[in-house]
Amino acid sequence: MGSNWKQVTLGDVADIGSSKRVKSADYVKEGVPFFRSKEIIERHKGNEISTELFISEEHYNSIEEKFGAPKENDILLTSVGTLGVPYQVKKDDKFYFKDGNLTWFKNFKENVNPKYIYYWLTSQEAKNCFAEVTIGSTQQALTIVALKSIKLRLPPYEIQNTTVKHISALSDKLHLNRDLNKTLEQMAQALFKSWFIDFDPVFDNMLAKADFKLEKFESTLPEELVKKSEIRLLALNDLAEPDKIKASLKALAQGLKPLISQHATTHAHFPCEFEHNEQLGWIPKGWSIVQLSDITTELRRGISPKYLEEGGIQVVNQRCIRNHAIDFSVARRNNTEIRKVAGRELLLGDVLVNSTGVGTLGRMAQVNVLSEPTVVDSHVTVVRPDISKCPAYTFGQLMLANESRVEALGEGSTGQTELSRKILSEQTVILPPMDIASHIEGTFKSYAEKQISNNVQIKMLQKLRDTLLPKLISGELQISDVVTA
Repeated sequence: MGSNWKQVTLGDVADIGSSKRVKSADYVKEGVPFFRSKEIIERHKGNEISTELFISEEHYNSIEEKFGAPKENDILLTSVGTLGVPYQVKKDDKFYFKDGNLTWFKNFKENVNPKYIYYWLTSQEAKNCFAEVTIGSTQQALTIVALKSIKLRLPPYEIQNTTVKHISALSDKLHLNRDLNKTLEQMAQALFKSWFIDFDPVFDNMLAKADFKLEKFESTLPEELVKKSEIRLLALNDLAEPDKIKASLKALAQGLKPLISQHATTHAHFPCEFEHNEQLGWIPKGWSIVQLSDITTELRRGISPKYLEEGGIQVVNQRCIRNHAIDFSVARRNNTEIRKVAGRELLLGDVLVNSTGVGTLGRMAQVNVLSEPTVVDSHVTVVRPDISKCPAYTFGQLMLANESRVEALGEGSTGQTELSRKILSEQTVILPPMDIASHIEGTFKSYAEKQISNNVQIKMLQKLRDTLLPKLISGELQISDVVTA
């Protein structure tokens, strides 16, 4: 099959080069994104960019006019440090990139499908080729000359297209599931903010208590003034003056009807008035101010592992915690014969908090799945909810809502910043009575369960794609064999 395919070099299929040099002095606070290897790797994984750099729009336009800029279907390949990670430019992408760190594949030749080359670059065959031409010891690199010389067997254009079609179908489903998980997370966070931070149901219940008939009410205020968040804030600031509350609630009425209808059952569990707290101001009546130590059964750092390659017990480190999820694929193993872990194993519902270093400190994720016994290392703090005081998934949302506040709690010099267990335990949060939290828990739990189900499907699709791709790329397997099977 593949033995009859034409042998070519990467230099035969596309122009391979780099970018126009951009100096650090050219960085600006906002403008056109500027990518290094780090950002390309994040894009390759489908993650959001965590650290952003920019160049000005004028600078970008000047470079694009004189030298060109990445466009749809071009490929960027990491070429220093972490080698051989490709990213294919999407239609709506607009960015520039760092010379030397990244290699640019563009102007693909006739009868070459750029997507096929992208898939080839992700294959084990490509990784083996990279290893053969890599230079450097302390900092490895892939040179443009070396990349141009790498050989591959290129199938006829029709086979390229068919391969791309079927592998892309799997990849698209993967991206769809990942996007769905992001949407579920955003929905959960939005509801938590509405219910536990903005206290929308309390305002809605205040409105109902005021005996306004929404279906008959016609607002006389301009539309731009009937913004729920602004009016609610006005009402909160004027709680001590009932006449102003009434006026604010009238203005609010027009925009609340759909919200009240959608969450009528949930809203019924909330109070219809506020009370003043000296520490945090106005909070829903009957709610309490507590420290994390009051609603947790454990709040501690992990172990100092003695690592080994196989066996032992799984250890989650700071690299595993990203985008509010835990990536167990980059976890390591601890030798339990040397470093004991009895009683330190994670439980479902635990919230993990990165606790060392600027840029990583404060990142959080809740443990929703455990396929094997697992612990964390000493750079991660385990925060375990007391479910008799706050249900697990509601607690998870409460912690995520305070992530930015926790990020600012680090102590120490740059590079040595630490999150103190004591300081974290003393953080105060607003907590509803248990009957409200228990009622809401089902909503947050359902979102988490849908994410878990999606992740199971993601792993199955990844396994299928990773099994098929090398066989299709090598010609060992034809699409007709896959379809027939």
